[in-house]
Amino acid sequence: MADERPSQLDDEVITFVKLPEPPSGHRNVGQHNQGAGRHERASTAFAAKAPGDEAELVDASGLPPDASHEESRYGERELLGEGGMGKIFLQHDNRIGRDVAMKVLRTRYAKQADTLARFTREARIQGQLEHPSIVPVYDLMRRPNGDVCFTMKRVRGKTLEQIVDGLSRKDKAFIDTYPRRKLLRNFGAACLAVDFAHTRGVLHRDLKPSNIMIGDYGEIYVLDWGLSKVAGLPDIPVPKDADAEQPVALPDDTGMHTLDGAVLGTPGYMSPEQVRGETASLDARSDVYSLGAILYEMLALQALHARGSVSGMMSSTVHGVDGRPSFRAPQRSIPSELDAISVKATQLDREHRFTSARELHDAIERYLDGEQDMKLMREMAQAHARAAEVAAEYALAGGPNAREERVRALREVGRALALDPSHTEAQRVLLKLLAEPPQELPDDQQLDVLEGDEDSGRMTMSINGYYHLSFVVTTLLVLWMGVKSWTALLLYAVVSAATAAIALLTGRGFLPPNYRLFANVISGTLAIGFMSTMFGPLFLIPGLAAMSTMAAAFNTPSRSGRALVISIGVLAVLVPLLLESVGLLPPSYEFRDGVLVILPRMHHFPPTATIVFLSYIGLGHIISISVLMGRLHTARLRALHKLHLHTWQLKQLVSDETNNS
Repeated sequence: MADERPSQLDDEVITFVKLPEPPSGHRNVGQHNQGAGRHERASTAFAAKAPGDEAELVDASGLPPDASHEESRYGERELLGEGGMGKIFLQHDNRIGRDVAMKVLRTRYAKQADTLARFTREARIQGQLEHPSIVPVYDLMRRPNGDVCFTMKRVRGKTLEQIVDGLSRKDKAFIDTYPRRKLLRNFGAACLAVDFAHTRGVLHRDLKPSNIMIGDYGEIYVLDWGLSKVAGLPDIPVPKDADAEQPVALPDDTGMHTLDGAVLGTPGYMSPEQVRGETASLDARSDVYSLGAILYEMLALQALHARGSVSGMMSSTVHGVDGRPSFRAPQRSIPSELDAISVKATQLDREHRFTSARELHDAIERYLDGEQDMKLMREMAQAHARAAEVAAEYALAGGPNAREERVRALREVGRALALDPSHTEAQRVLLKLLAEPPQELPDDQQLDVLEGDEDSGRMTMSINGYYHLSFVVTTLLVLWMGVKSWTALLLYAVVSAATAAIALLTGRGFLPPNYRLFANVISGTLAIGFMSTMFGPLFLIPGLAAMSTMAAAFNTPSRSGRALVISIGVLAVLVPLLLESVGLLPPSYEFRDGVLVILPRMHHFPPTATIVFLSYIGLGHIISISVLMGRLHTARLRALHKLHLHTWQLKQLVSDETNNS
């Protein structure tokens, strides 16, 4: 059953409070209020009439006529609520045949002219503000017993106060019924109703969540115009003997009821200028502040000014607080656009607020229009994510079309994340595809890999070319050591030079690809093999052959190719050793009394020249291998760095929650 609430449940509560000390530059509140009603002027900020509307608000300060309604017209049914000045009853209008709400002034106020005037002004102002979101007043009269009353439309629904309370309690019924978009749309409608009143020269001055109601069928109502201010008319002063009438106290000092006396309004929702008592200069921006406080509470589910003592809330209002709902309620995921609207509406300096309630409404509408676009984008993202999931299943299952399905899945994921970067389903599909990469690279990517391998191979061959070029230098050392066989020296020098030339040309890409590998392997093996005429096949030759073979094997992608390269490299040791063993070449080694003697065929072994030769070969071997391995290590690090950069970028496509899961 829908909650019922009359249009005016919160009568103004008559009480006097001690205000916090005003900031420097502001006059004393009590002094400022003295005679305010006699000296205030109409504010042009809210006195303008609606376009084409020639009607003027009547002087609402007059007392109601003495005529009373027929006793038989209204039949009382139940009490709906009561406040400080009056009670509200559910009545049945027998003449029209409908239920109405009747607000009746308490009998004890019947002889107080000021209170009667305030009650009458409320009825007349509300009745003259003919707007769909302002509860219509049907009649102003006296009951047969003399009580002053007025009748109005009976409304049903939930106030924003009730809705915020339900959302705070995480009540599923409220969460389902009042999503943020619906609340913002209705809040915007309330802003338009307030703006309509402003164009008729009326300030509400008591806007708060309990005075805005969302009807059961989408209606929006701005309630309780009892503290409204009319441009050009003085405020009705509070009777001096108000204390004698036993005013209603604020229960538990919560500050959530309307104050009347030193200031008019509700603590926590009044604007700073209201709190300071600047009654004469109030304009539309004062109500804008109150609307901003309502918006803040609606978004954060917390009051803008923390509930507590009245003086504490008044002080908080005067000194200002952070107007960003997301600051107090980060778990609510409040968009920055709504933060900005709330901050602007609740600025301490009214010059920095929205200039009108309509401007506040327009800002909300602009956000909602953008959110509608976002809703459409999320729906489109969902469609792409579902298509990606289907394609990913086919891709991961394998089959002849697995590659095409993977491409389709990745493209659909990309579209989904472009529309909604936080879409969890699209993120899940992306992570699944990244976790199980394809077995083979596509042809175009395979070409990129081959090009990279080609670049690395050229670099390795260049190093190998300089390595064999260093062998040519050893021919000069052989001349220093003394030549035994000029034929061996000439062959060694020519083959070493040819090997260096082939490797350097390969490094610069001049040789045809089909001949590069074996030209380098064969020429390098021959050059090292001829070096066996210096120290035999078992001394220096294995290390030099290992260096040359390693460089060639590094540029061989297939296992069979590497096996062939290694086999050819091994021949630099095995062939000379085999030829010596069958007697085709003289032996390189003799064993005499446990001593190994090297028998060179190309040169002699003078001590100084031999030590220089061996030092040159040994140091050159160390340096060459170190340079080659260093370059390979640098290339590996560069590839890893690039890989991790790509991985990092891919991770940014998914949310932090997904990354941490």
